[in-house]
Amino acid sequence: MYLVDKIKSQPDKYKIEILDIVDPTLIEEKGHIFLNIVARVKERIDVLVQDKEMSIRQSWEYKQWEECLNSLAAGLPMLDGINGGLDPSDWNDTTFVMRDGLRRVSGANRLEEHFRHYINYSLQLLGQDFLLIAFDDVDTDFSKGWPVLETLRKYLTAPNILTFISGDLDLYSFLVRKKQWKNFGKALLKNEYDKPETIYTAKYPELVEQLESQYMMKLLKPEYRITLSTLASKLATKKIQIYINNNDVNNELGKYYSKQLEDIWGISGSMTQLSYVRFFTSLPLRTQLSLLQLFSIAQNQKQDLRIKLQNLAKGISDVFYNELHYTKVDIWELLNEYGLANIYLLRFLLDNNVLDEASQFFPKLNNPSLDGSVVALGAVLSEKLTLKPYELFDHIIRVSNIVAKATRWPMVGTSPNIHDFVQHSRSLFDYGLKKIASLQSAYIMSFNNEDAVHNGLIPIRSLQSKSKNKRDENDLALDEVFDHTNNAEIVRLLGLLPAFGAQDPLGRNRLFYSFYSLIGAIGDIILNENMLSIQNELIRMAQLREFPLAFNQNNRNDITDDIEDYNDPEYVVADNSIAEFALKIRQWQENWQNYTPYVIPPYLLGRIMVRTVYSFMRIQPQPNQKVADLFHRFLVVFLNAILVEEAMERDATAHMTLTNPTGSDKIFFNNYNEKTVSCPLFEFMLSCPLIQAYLDPALLDQTTNTHPVYSVYNYLNRLNISGAIKQHREQPIKIDAYVRANNQEHIDALMHYFQQIGLSKEQLSSDQVKKAIKTIFTNKMVYNQVVTDVLNAVKNSSKW
Repeated sequence: MYLVDKIKSQPDKYKIEILDIVDPTLIEEKGHIFLNIVARVKERIDVLVQDKEMSIRQSWEYKQWEECLNSLAAGLPMLDGINGGLDPSDWNDTTFVMRDGLRRVSGANRLEEHFRHYINYSLQLLGQDFLLIAFDDVDTDFSKGWPVLETLRKYLTAPNILTFISGDLDLYSFLVRKKQWKNFGKALLKNEYDKPETIYTAKYPELVEQLESQYMMKLLKPEYRITLSTLASKLATKKIQIYINNNDVNNELGKYYSKQLEDIWGISGSMTQLSYVRFFTSLPLRTQLSLLQLFSIAQNQKQDLRIKLQNLAKGISDVFYNELHYTKVDIWELLNEYGLANIYLLRFLLDNNVLDEASQFFPKLNNPSLDGSVVALGAVLSEKLTLKPYELFDHIIRVSNIVAKATRWPMVGTSPNIHDFVQHSRSLFDYGLKKIASLQSAYIMSFNNEDAVHNGLIPIRSLQSKSKNKRDENDLALDEVFDHTNNAEIVRLLGLLPAFGAQDPLGRNRLFYSFYSLIGAIGDIILNENMLSIQNELIRMAQLREFPLAFNQNNRNDITDDIEDYNDPEYVVADNSIAEFALKIRQWQENWQNYTPYVIPPYLLGRIMVRTVYSFMRIQPQPNQKVADLFHRFLVVFLNAILVEEAMERDATAHMTLTNPTGSDKIFFNNYNEKTVSCPLFEFMLSCPLIQAYLDPALLDQTTNTHPVYSVYNYLNRLNISGAIKQHREQPIKIDAYVRANNQEHIDALMHYFQQIGLSKEQLSSDQVKKAIKTIFTNKMVYNQVVTDVLNAVKNSSKW
């Protein structure tokens, strides 16, 4: 204690005798706090007597002190908690009562007076004016705390006794309230308070509150209370700087924490760092010392990234072990990988009802226990995401897709709700990710007010093999576009990979192309680490399966298998395309290691998915839009979300366009060109062969100057969106003239036509322009130069 040390450093100035700090939790069960104080003072006098021997013993003050001690000793056996009182049988002995019993009672009645004289003469002998007694940890043990408070109230009342008592005022309040309730006695509470609908039910709590208030006002007077502020509040004043070892600027506490967050955790955003620093500096000093020691060890370690992150996750979890236990997290199982990490994270969010608030796993909840838990779980999440790419896809499906519904659905009750969503999708079980994603989508589409596109879904027509209708060349089914006549077997598998079916209670099936099913399938595939396993998983994931809607009575609670497989391939064509593609996937997996020591902050993926989901909600399908374009749009907004969030995290000065590319790729291209720092997660996702297969190849050509290993984009351009916006197509305007590139009315008419048929600028080609010119204008033949001039005029127009 700084104040005590200052007094000790100037003994001639303050004339205060300071006893060692009294910690009642360290005193034996039968040791009374009052006796402990008396004994400590006596020890000081005994030391003095030994030093000065006979000169002190012969003094009048010493004799008075001995007499006070004897008088004090006479009343000590009558103290509460001291087994030295009078036994009932002693009162039968008249001689004992007259000689000893009444003397003890008298001593007890004058105990405070004798103690005051005892302290006065002790101070005289010691040559001091005041006695200072400091108490610590009084509030941590209720059984020991009450005797301390009563000793303060009854005996430590002399003006020359200075008492310091530290602790949490709330805990002192609980301690006093507990005693006041106990004073009422069981009989009174049973007969009056415990009976419902009596006037005493509300009266007793009021009485306890009044008694507690008066006791606290008398004992711990407000005018003498000093509220100890945290380091966070001291730093907030901007007038105090706190250093760790010396006053080197790098050792200033806030800057030191920020540097460790960036170096060890990859947390570089200044506002996010500030949230962590505020939380850390608001912690008790003991906790901060543990954190600082942990950071110091991590900073000095020369181990590889894997060991460093694992040690950090374990160390942070040890520091916040009690907080994790309080919030129902079994950290031992989590750290020892007894099950998937994201299952524990999801269970934490659900059990503590913080699905939306804590989903990014950094401290912003203003609750010490929850914030401590999210910091520890964030360290675990960061380790998992950084070291194992599978965890990225697992987190998107198992956590982010559920969090996305937290602001729109209640936890329980009215359907749809989060509890049923989690249960239906088996998200808390170690199921395959594509299966969980498909069950999630099936649950979502069980409700009429849920829009498919806004949930990353594209409805497509049922399979031709299951249909009784004749083949329609203008409305092909999935199994007609992707069949065994494709040039490569991998094309057919890729075409089926994101698809799943949903079955209603009447057995009717609906078919969907799903962004989340693709993400889940990628996760399931890369969980395998050898070529043969990847090939087999790729084939298995491409099996087209159907899943029950929420109200399908065939959906048993214990279901472990899908209701039915349909279009299950009888054979896989034996060509080299599957093995070739599996090799590319394996190379892509291994490429993640090249990005180390890049560390993914715990909140980054959460922010990416918030932006992605927000973008999905603003995508509007266009008339006659094909599956290829809409699925491409899903992937582009996802990639753009990664690019924007990662770039802004790694470079605060990055000039990213925050508007999302929900209508065209222009914003994505702008952001890509504005990127000034390496964005490993974005680069990793963009290079994924399983994502590239569904992108418009032109996007890759304009960004990475590469081509997908295999692409299904043109195949998907033959697939219609089932139930797409049906509008009466406006007849194109007819202009009785030859087209001119320098005529603004002509260019405006062409742009209106292109927008009407659902094309974007980026999708325009020379053939489409030539066709439009023949449709609108009187041109029978169109020269290539005219087409080029018109195409440039349209693309350069600021009106579109």
